[in-house]
Amino acid sequence: SFAKPEYLKKAKQVNPRLYDIGCFNDNLDLMLSLESDEVIRLEKESRSKLSDLVRPFDYAKLNSPYDLFVPQ
Repeated sequence: SFAKPEYLKKAKQVNPRLYDIGCFNDNLDLMLSLESDEVIRLEKESRSKLSDLVRPFDYAKLNSPYDLFVPQ
């Protein structure tokens, strides 16, 4: 909280989105309802994106060029 309300008004004028609570209320219902269909869908979507990014490393593919080059 601000000690002087005029400072709050100036801060709201400079950056209005920072003090706009309406944008947070849209997702608040989703965060509070743990088992809604949309939350489950978003969770599955984020897990699938993460599994696409994180894959086990194929060391056989890494070592395959070493089979081509024989030390002299």
